[in-house]
Amino acid sequence: MNAVLNILPQEFEYIRENHKKWELSDILFNNFKDGYKGISLLLRTEKAEKFTKTHKNLKNFNINGIEILDIKNYKYNLEIWTYRNSLNGLHFSGINTNILNLNENSMKLTKLEISEVKTVNPDKEIVLKILKGVAKSQLEKLDIEETIGIEIGNKIYYTIVDYKDGNYIGITKCKDVYRLKHDDLETEKLIYEKVTDFLNKFSGKKNELDHYFE
Repeated sequence: MNAVLNILPQEFEYIRENHKKWELSDILFNNFKDGYKGISLLLRTEKAEKFTKTHKNLKNFNINGIEILDIKNYKYNLEIWTYRNSLNGLHFSGINTNILNLNENSMKLTKLEISEVKTVNPDKEIVLKILKGVAKSQLEKLDIEETIGIEIGNKIYYTIVDYKDGNYIGITKCKDVYRLKHDDLETEKLIYEKVTDFLNKFSGKKNELDHYFE
């Protein structure tokens, strides 16, 4: 996968950086009904140090315009799939050989085309259920659109405020509120037992949260 990442222009450096923060859980080799073949990467992050810092305006998009040869020098088109600004899979069109016969060192750029993929953020749906009944004016204080679920130990924290530098305010399904600091010995720290108490005190100005991250 490094060869795929390394061929991308400098404008996609954030994809390379984000990919370093994820651990590869599994690789799936897919045969699609349209005759295409692909590789899907199952990614996971388990440690707080691996919070993705480049998560503002997270997008899912495809990058087209890369050629790759097989061992017989037949040419194919390679499409890169991304999920939340990280490499998520590879898609090969018009391929009639085993993916393992492709020569990753033969890749070259042609004319890159980017197509955004519209998807539903499942973590956002979970957060909205947790915050069901909360007034719209209070929801507008939060960074819910790009919320992510972060697993620390056996517990999942859903980010509701992006503080800065990969640090967050997060909530659990039990509606308690935590400070999540990625470079601290105490990664997660309970700051409110009720999310309503936090929302009543937080005006939306992030400098009000400074003391939690000192």
